[in-house]
Amino acid sequence: MRWDELFDDLDAQFNEIETGDLAAEVADRTRREVALLRLVDRLRPGLGQQLAVRVLGAGVVEGELTAMGPDWLLLAELGGREALVASSAVLSIGGLAAQSAAPNSEGAVGARLNLAYALRGIV
Repeated sequence: MRWDELFDDLDAQFNEIETGDLAAEVADRTRREVALLRLVDRLRPGLGQQLAVRVLGAGVVEGELTAMGPDWLLLAELGGREALVASSAVLSIGGLAAQSAAPNSEGAVGARLNLAYALRGIV
């Protein structure tokens, strides 16, 4: 009887430790996956959505997300104006859907269309 209780207790302790290890592994893998996502990966499924972007030094810019690059986004504001926003100036974004694109899925050409490219287009 005593041995059965001892083995039951050891089995319960083992299961508890195993469950804790699994939870820690899942949390670690989740953090790693989230760390791979860039802002552009979160924005790509949002093309055509209305966003509210809080920009350093400019306040909130609201408009439809019409284009983006690895370090910029373009919003079509009401009244026909467009706002080119550098990603480094973005403080927060409201209106994004829950989905995101796979990291680095924009392709070789899309990855090279950086802020310098967008500024040359304006000039």
